[in-house]
Amino acid sequence: MNAAVRAVVRMGIYVEAKVYFIHEGGTVIGSARCKEFREREGRLKAAHNLVRRGITNLCVIGGDGSLTGANLFREEWSGLLDELLQQGLIDEEATRVNSELHIVGMVGSIDNDFCGTDMTIGTDSALHRIIEVVDAIMTTAQSHQRTFVLENRADKKRLNIIIVAEGAIDSHNKAITPDYIKDLVVRCLGFDTRVTILGHVQRGGTPSAFDRILASRMGVEAVLALLEASATTPACVVSLVGNQAVRLPLMECVQMTQEVQKAMDEKKFEEAVRLRGSSFEHNLSTYRLLSNHRADSELPSSSFNVAVLNVGAPAAGMNAAVRAAVRVGITEGHKMLAVSDGFEGFSKGQIEEIKWGDVGGWTGQGGSLLGTKRTLPGKHLEQIAEQIKIHNINALLVIGGFEEFMTLSNRLLYLNGHTSV
Repeated sequence: MNAAVRAVVRMGIYVEAKVYFIHEGGTVIGSARCKEFREREGRLKAAHNLVRRGITNLCVIGGDGSLTGANLFREEWSGLLDELLQQGLIDEEATRVNSELHIVGMVGSIDNDFCGTDMTIGTDSALHRIIEVVDAIMTTAQSHQRTFVLENRADKKRLNIIIVAEGAIDSHNKAITPDYIKDLVVRCLGFDTRVTILGHVQRGGTPSAFDRILASRMGVEAVLALLEASATTPACVVSLVGNQAVRLPLMECVQMTQEVQKAMDEKKFEEAVRLRGSSFEHNLSTYRLLSNHRADSELPSSSFNVAVLNVGAPAAGMNAAVRAAVRVGITEGHKMLAVSDGFEGFSKGQIEEIKWGDVGGWTGQGGSLLGTKRTLPGKHLEQIAEQIKIHNINALLVIGGFEEFMTLSNRLLYLNGHTSV
């Protein structure tokens, strides 16, 4: 949130606007729910304070409740000014000068539960905090062979960590609490089990790089939206759609968010997922695909063989990419092959079939578990072509850097002429 405030202030100053902080209103300027603002009398006081300072543009950073209140404030603005004029608190000149109130919103929420945006400010930082706790707790889980209720169990692993959402419910609207799961695991599986509750740890701490950049981009767009607003421009919210900062009608997004909650309350879970939008549906579908291990007898039949290898310098996320590729390929019925040590290992025949369970736990591992080298295929092309024929490889999935791909694109012309890849 502070990054968003910073962006709004600096962009406002850049366009020669006069910028005000409204304190107590999280952030370095304070964040608080205000019961008084829920009543018209409280909003009348707020209007008087704004008019006294000549403020006609509001940038509101908060959740759907804050944004709904801000929109109501804008809708009542003319009536509030008339009331202040009748009470003699402002004159006709002040009423005329401050006749329009423009509002733009930015969503600050660690829940990422606002419709219309792919990510809300604060979500990525909260996820970082959760991952840090899970990584830290793994040491104890491994050494004591305990189950922590905080991925489902993977084969041949010495630890089990179950992550539970704070408001999780079952199909009958009954709460699924950490203690309930702990008792179930102890009773049915006999595992030594502990409960760890993160609480407000998720909300605190410094923001991630993604949140700092996201909030800055949104803050700049918010100021531009206020500058371009007119009397007929509806209140908008700055959202992230396809990695682009866009402006959407505020109340349409708020109403959609409230409809999601209503669908959840009525146990219409499929409807709630649909209302969340295509991005949420895609993420949920991806999660289910990568976590639901189907029996071999249930998989489609395929004679397509895919080899996966890493090339160039190791980078964080390489292992997660390999895991996703392997599990998607297996789900489609393909035979997945792992190539160790890049093209050098490829030329030496360091190729083995890789199964679903082999990539369990790879998402959080650094470096390259397959092994990677900067060696390019140049002098190994003949040996690589031979290995492709031996293992009947139909496709290559290469995960690496830009330079390697530029070179590889030229070398693959040779492979296309000598193999079926």
